[in-house]
Amino acid sequence: NVYPVPKEKEHIAEDGKFRLLFVGSLGYTPNADALFYFCDQILPLLRKTAPSKFELRIIGDMNLVPKQIQKTLAQQPEIVILGRVDDVAPYYWETDCAIIPLRAGGGTRIKALESFAWQVPVVSTSKGIEGLGVKHEHSAMIADTPQEFADQCARLMADSSLRENLKKNAKLLVESEYAPERLTEILLTPVLGVGPK
Repeated sequence: NVYPVPKEKEHIAEDGKFRLLFVGSLGYTPNADALFYFCDQILPLLRKTAPSKFELRIIGDMNLVPKQIQKTLAQQPEIVILGRVDDVAPYYWETDCAIIPLRAGGGTRIKALESFAWQVPVVSTSKGIEGLGVKHEHSAMIADTPQEFADQCARLMADSSLRENLKKNAKLLVESEYAPERLTEILLTPVLGVGPK
């Protein structure tokens, strides 16, 4: 799998709130579990340690979530439910950190690559960036317990230099390993004497 790197655009700051973003198909059980895990176990801890005001924006079809859970999420003051959107670009440009609190599931981690390409710092479980060659504190923050996850989010809120380093390194990772141009290069490389020389 690949993900194209968008053209450069300046980060959009709005009202001083630190914006977390969750993107995922909520009809896929591991994604729904990840969101509920964050809201139930991590969000209360982050409220205690966050050095600034923050909000969590959720992109995903809430019609696929039980009504009682929809109601519970909507009652959380930090949560902004965006639902399905036609274009994720404006939301990535307004985001300070993408969260990937995945605990199950398989396949290529497209949402991580998407966040990297949009130059959005990522806090993820090990499962959420599995197989991507990501190093902790280099191209993403990795956290596998609720307290670790909350702490890493709080660190990013407080440390703009860390955010910039993560953005730079993650973009380089996508460009070098997961951009469409890289796939073309791999496919055109001679293998066992086959292909252009």
